Amino acid sequence: MNQNQSTHIKITPELAVLLKDYMKKDSHHLSKFNQEKLNKELVEAEIIKDEDLPADIIKLNSEVKLVDISTKKEMILQIVPADDANPSKGKISILSPFSIALIGYGEGSVIEWEMPSYIKNFKILEVNN
Repeated sequence: MNQNQSTHIKITPELAVLLKDYMKKDSHHLSKFNQEKLNKELVEAEIIKDEDLPADIIKLNSEVKLVDISTKKEMILQIVPADDANPSKGKISILSPFSIALIGYGEGSVIEWEMPSYIKNFKILEVNN
């Protein structure tokens, strides 16, 4: 299994703290499915120094090209600090549920995330850091 097929996310110590803090304070914004998924990911996460994080792993300021597997619709977005978020320009807050779903995954990974009325699957096509 190559690194992109791994079920474990790869995150920096700073992102680990941010996501664990989010789970303590704001996880009520997530569905039960997504809370359980994120909690499991955090428990199993591989914590890596920023300078050692592979270039294709999604983190703060990453630009990500992904595809909705069911609709084949491609999208490009950038994960930014909350104060810089501008969804109409494709800049989404690192604390948005969708960013939280993507953080730590790399090119080729398939992400399963529960939307308001159903579960969607996205494939990460490209990551630029």
